[in-house]
Amino acid sequence: MDFEQLKPKLNELETKFAQAGDSQNARKINQLINKLEKGTFIIAFCGHFSAGKSSMINRFMGHQVLPSSPIPTSANVVTIERGLSGAMVTRRDGTSFSMALSELNKLREYAADGQAIETIQIQHESDFLPERVQLMDTPGIDSTDDAHKVAAESALHLADLVLYVMDYNHVQSEVNFGFTKTLKDRGKAVWLVVNQIDKHNEFELPFASYAKSVKESYAAWGIEPDGIFFTSLRETEHPHNRFGALQEALHSLFPEKDLLLRSSIMQSALHLIEEHVQAQSEQLEPTRQEYLQVLAETGGDGESPGELDVEALREQVIRLEKTMGEKQALPERLREDMERQLQSLIENATLTPFQTTELCGKYLESRGPRFRVGLFFAGSKTDRERERRLQDLHNDFTGKVAANLDWHFKDLLVTLPESYGVKNEVYAKSVYDITIEITPEMLGAWVKEGALASTEYMYQYAKDISAEVKAMYRRIAAEFVEKAVKMAQSFGSMEAEGDAIKLSTLKKRLQAAVGLEHLERKIASYKSELMDLFKEEQHLSEQVSFLYRRGSGDLHFMQSTGVETNRGRSGDTLGMADGYPPLTVTESARPVHFKASLIDAAGKLRQAAERIRDIPGMQVMSSHMLARAERLEQNLFTVALFGAFSAGKSSFANAMMGELVLPVSPNPTTATINKILPPTSDWPHGSVRVKLKTNADIAADIRGSLAVLGHHMEGSLTDAEDPENARDRFFAEVLQLTAGLEPVEVPPNAKPHFSFLKAVEIGYAAIQDQLGMELHVDVDTFREYVAREEKACFVEWIELYYDCPLTREGIVLIDTPGADSINARHTKVAFEYIKNADAVLFVTYYNHAFSNADREFLIQLGRVKDTFEMDKMFFLVNAADLAADVEELADVVSHVRKNLVSCGVSKPRIYPVSSQMALLARLAEKGALPASAERVYRKLTGTWKQNLAPSPAEIVNRSGIRKFEDDFLSFTIEELTEVAVQAAEAEIRRASASLGELIENARADDSVRRQKIKDLQDSLKRVRLEAESVEYDSEIRAIEKEIDELLYYVRQRVFLRYYDAFNESFSSSVLRDDAKNIKRVLAGCLEELVRFLAFDLGQEMRATSVRVEKQVNQGASRIYDKWAALVQTHLHGCQCEPYQKRSFPIPEFAAELAGTSSDRFSGALAIYKNARDFFERDAKSTMREEIEKLLQEPVAAYLEEGSRILRDQYLAAFHTVVAETKQQLIDEATEYAKGLLAALSQNVDMEALLQTERWISQLAGKTSVQSA
Repeated sequence: MDFEQLKPKLNELETKFAQAGDSQNARKINQLINKLEKGTFIIAFCGHFSAGKSSMINRFMGHQVLPSSPIPTSANVVTIERGLSGAMVTRRDGTSFSMALSELNKLREYAADGQAIETIQIQHESDFLPERVQLMDTPGIDSTDDAHKVAAESALHLADLVLYVMDYNHVQSEVNFGFTKTLKDRGKAVWLVVNQIDKHNEFELPFASYAKSVKESYAAWGIEPDGIFFTSLRETEHPHNRFGALQEALHSLFPEKDLLLRSSIMQSALHLIEEHVQAQSEQLEPTRQEYLQVLAETGGDGESPGELDVEALREQVIRLEKTMGEKQALPERLREDMERQLQSLIENATLTPFQTTELCGKYLESRGPRFRVGLFFAGSKTDRERERRLQDLHNDFTGKVAANLDWHFKDLLVTLPESYGVKNEVYAKSVYDITIEITPEMLGAWVKEGALASTEYMYQYAKDISAEVKAMYRRIAAEFVEKAVKMAQSFGSMEAEGDAIKLSTLKKRLQAAVGLEHLERKIASYKSELMDLFKEEQHLSEQVSFLYRRGSGDLHFMQSTGVETNRGRSGDTLGMADGYPPLTVTESARPVHFKASLIDAAGKLRQAAERIRDIPGMQVMSSHMLARAERLEQNLFTVALFGAFSAGKSSFANAMMGELVLPVSPNPTTATINKILPPTSDWPHGSVRVKLKTNADIAADIRGSLAVLGHHMEGSLTDAEDPENARDRFFAEVLQLTAGLEPVEVPPNAKPHFSFLKAVEIGYAAIQDQLGMELHVDVDTFREYVAREEKACFVEWIELYYDCPLTREGIVLIDTPGADSINARHTKVAFEYIKNADAVLFVTYYNHAFSNADREFLIQLGRVKDTFEMDKMFFLVNAADLAADVEELADVVSHVRKNLVSCGVSKPRIYPVSSQMALLARLAEKGALPASAERVYRKLTGTWKQNLAPSPAEIVNRSGIRKFEDDFLSFTIEELTEVAVQAAEAEIRRASASLGELIENARADDSVRRQKIKDLQDSLKRVRLEAESVEYDSEIRAIEKEIDELLYYVRQRVFLRYYDAFNESFSSSVLRDDAKNIKRVLAGCLEELVRFLAFDLGQEMRATSVRVEKQVNQGASRIYDKWAALVQTHLHGCQCEPYQKRSFPIPEFAAELAGTSSDRFSGALAIYKNARDFFERDAKSTMREEIEKLLQEPVAAYLEEGSRILRDQYLAAFHTVVAETKQQLIDEATEYAKGLLAALSQNVDMEALLQTERWISQLAGKTSVQSA
C-alpha cells in the first residue's frame, strides 16, 4: 500500500472526525496527512529528565544544538532536522520568531518556558540525519510539572520510533515501566536506551547480570521492547557501550523509512480512532447515563453494557409473569390441598386398634345390669371397678388420638401452608395451642344403653367413639383451612403488589439494557467502519516489527560492535577534575580520637568516684560518676543514612568506612535496616546478627501488600482447634494468591508490593522454619540477606560488627531502607532514628536529585528539624563526578537547596560528593584496590590514559567526602564528644567544690559549727517542705495547648496536600476508558488516596510527637530549675546536677483511616462518567471537593484519637519525669546535708579528706582549698 492509497483514507477519516465535531483529533489526523505528504520520519526521545536525551541528540548531530543539564530544562517539544543552522520558536499565541543556535542560553530559557512557548524547530547541518528525518526532544516524563508530561504525550502520535532514554541507575522506575507500556499499547516502536553505563562497576556487579535484570524487569511488566541499547556518552570506549550500534541501527532504518512511516501513521490513525470513538461515545453519554441511572434505580450497580445479559432479563420478565399467575391461584390450590390431605389424614387415622377395642368391651361389660364385684359392699366396689375400666379406656384412647391423629393433624396444618409460602408465627402458635378435649364422661355418654346386651356392640362402640373424635377434628380442620386460605389471600395480595412493582422495574430495566446494547452496537459499528479503512495496511505491523528488531540486533544483550564516533566531549575529561569549592579542600590534619577522649574522661570519673566513695555525703555523687563513666565507655555515636533507592546510600556508607562492606547495585537492594557497629568481645570483627521477622510480622506485611493489590486474606495464623497447622494453611493461601498475581494487572504504584509478594513466594519455602529467629552468619551470607530480595523480605534488621576507622571511633552507621520503602514499620523506625540519632545524613542522586519519595520524607524531616538541640542534618548530592563543569554542579546544588527549603528544611548543609571516587581512593590508599576497579578509578580521576598513578589522598579530597567528613565530625561527633567530656569534668569540679566546703566547715570553731548544724537541719526541712509546694499546672496546660495547636496545623497541612494527593491518585494514567472494570479502578484510586492520607496523618502524628516530647522536656526542665534554685537558696553549697533530657518512645498511631469504607464515597465516585468528562470538564473538581467533604469527619476522628494518645502518653511522662527529678534533687540535698553534718560534727578523717581534696583538685585542674 503506497502513499497515494493511504492518503485518501486519512482524508476520509479527517472528514468523518470533523463532521462528528471532533476538531482536536481531526487536527491530529491533518498533522498525519502533512507528515505523510512530506514523508517526514520522526525519532522521538522520551524518558526521565536528566537521563541524557538532549545530550544524546547533540552527540548524534555532532553539535550542541540543545541545552542539556542534570536538572529539568525542556518544558516543550523541540524538533531537530537537517538544514541551515537556526531555530524557529513558536509561541502559544501563534506568533513565531527565528534565532541563531549560538544563543544557547536564550534557547535554554525558551525550552524551559512551557507556558509561553509551544514548539521549537531547530535546523543544523548533520552527517547523521538524512533528508526528511527529524529528531524530537520531549520534556522529562517524571517532571514534577504535569504540563511537561502533557507536552511529551501530545506529540507522540507523530513519532515513528521512540527512543526511551533512561539513567543507568533508574531503569527500574515505575514511571519508566508505565510510560513504555503506554507506548507499546499504542502500537509504537520503542527502543530502550540505558544511558550512562559508565557508572557501572564490574567489581560490584557483572554487567551481564545487570543487562539480564533490565530485560527481565520489563518482561515482568508484560513489555516487549523492539530493542535495548546500553550507551555511554562520557566514555566512548566503554566495553559495553552500544552507542555506535545504536547509530548503525538507526541508519539501517532510514532506507526503509517510507514503509516504517506508513505503518507508524497507520498505528497512530488507529489510536486516534480509539480516541475519536471515545469522544463520540461521550456525546451519547447523557442518554447512556439516563439508561445507567435507570439500571442503578432498578437494582443495578451502574453496569457497563458488556456486563448486562439482555436475554437473561427477558427470561426474568417471562418467569415473573408466570409466577404472578401461579400466585393468584395459590389460595384455592392451598384450600384444595389442605382439605384433601386433612380428610385423608383424619379418615385413615387408626384410633381404636384391637387393644383399645378390648378396653371398650371391658368398659361396656361394667355398664351391664348384671355386673357385680364382691359379696360385701358390692355396690361401691362395682362403681369403683366401672370407673377404673372407663379410666383405662380413656387413657388408652386419648393416647391413640394424640399419637395417630393430633400430632400429624397439627403438623399438617402448619407445614402445608408453609410449603405454599404462607408462614405466620401467630397462626402456627394457634395451631399448636389447639386442645380437643376428650373426657371420660364423653366416652360414657357415647354408650348406647339399649345395645349393651349385644356381645358385638363393643366393635360398634369403638367405631362410634372414633367417629365422634374425627368429627371434632374435621370441624377444627375446616376452621383452620379458612384461616390459612385467608392468610394466603393476604400474602398473595401483598406479594401481588410487590410482584407488580418488581415486574414494572424489570421491564424498565430491560428497556434500559436494550437501549444500552443499542448504543454499544452503534458505537462498535461506527468504530468497525473506521477501523476497516485500514484493514489492508494492518499486515504492515509484523513486517515493520521485524525491521525494528533486526535493526536493534536482538533483544538479548550483545557486546558493542566497536563502531563509535568521536563527536562531542571526550571521555577522559571529567568535570570533577576542574574543581568546585566543596570538592577541592585540603586534607584535614585534625587528629580524630573521639573514642579515646571519652575513655580518658571515663577513667578520670572512675578514679574520682573511687576516692570519694567512703566520704560521708559523697556516696550519691560517687554513684553518679560511675554511671556517667559507664555511659562514656559504652557510648556509641549513631549516624543514620536516609534516601530513596539507588541514591547511593550503601555506596556512600562504604566510602565512609573505606571498604566495600555493603552490597551496591543500581537495583533496589536495601530492604532491611543494616547497622554497622564496632566489634565487641562477644561479637568479634565480621560477626553478623540477622533478625528475621516473626510469622505475625511477615503476615502483617503480606496482608498490607495484598490489600494494596485489592486482595484480602481470609485465613489466620491462629486456630484454636488446630493451632499446629494454622500457619501452614495461612501461608499456603498466601502462596496460592501470589502465584496468581500477574504483573500486567498491577497498577504502577503497587509494583513494589507486587515485587515484595513475589519475593515471599520465591523465598518462603527455604526460610519458613527460621522465621522469628536470630541467625548468626558470616559477611558473605550477610550480603545475600541484604541484596537478595527473596531473603531480604523476611529480615527485620541486621547488625554487622565490623572493624574500620569509622567504628573504631564508636560510630554506628545505620543504612535504612529507601525513603520509598513499602514496610509500614520502617516509617516509625525512621522517625525513631531521626529523633535519637546523633547525625542524620540524607543522600540524593546527582542527576536525579529530587524524587517524589525524597520529597515525602523530607517534608516530615523539615517539620522536626527545629526540635533538635543542634543541627545534625547533612544532605549529600552523590555522584557529583558526573558534573560537566563547575557551573553545572552549582546549578544542581542550587536546585537541591530550593527543593529542601520548599520542604521546610531551612538553611540546609549540602555537600556534593562522589562516593565511588572516595571509596576507590581509600582502597587504593590501603593497597586493596581490586584489579577490576583499577580502570574505573583511573577514569574517575581523569588519569586512565596516563602512566602516573593519582595520589589517593588528593583524590579523597577531590571526591568531596573529606569536606563533608570534616564538617560532619566537627558539628556533630566532635561537639558531642566535647559536651560529654565537659560534663564529666564539671562533675569532677563539683566533687572538688563539695570537698572544699566539707573541709571549710570541719575547720570552723565549735560555736560556729553548732549554729551551722542547726541552720543546716532547718534548711533541709524547708527544702523538703517547699519542694512540695512548687506548682506546675501551667506546664501541663502548656503541653495540652501545644498538642491542640500542633494538631490544628496538622489538619490544615493534610488538606493542603490533599489536592495534589487526589490528582496523583485519580490520574489519567490509571483512569482510562479502556479499563476493564472502571468501578474497580475508581475504588482502587480511592483506596490509594485514603492510604496516602492515612500515611500522611501517621507521619504528621509522629512528627508532632517529637515536638510534644520537646515541650515535655522544656516544661520538666523549668520545674527542675525551680527546685534546684530552691535547694541552692537554702543549701548554698549544694551543686545539683543539670537536668537530663528524657527520650520517650514514639507512640503507635493507626495505620489506617477509619470510617472510609467504599460505601461512604459511592455517591462521589459516581460523578465519574468517562475520562474526557472527568479530566477536561469539571467532573474531577466536583469529585475532589465532594470526597474532601466526606473525608473531614474521618480525619477529625483520627486527629481526636491522636490527641488522646498524645495526652495520655506525654502527660503521664511529664508527671513521671517531674516526680523523678524532684526525688533526685531531694536525695542530692539530703546527701549534701549528710556530708556537712558529718564534717560539722567532726566525724571525718581530716587528713584523708585533705589528701582526697588535693588529688581531686589536681584532676579537675583547680587550685586546692589548702593552697588557697
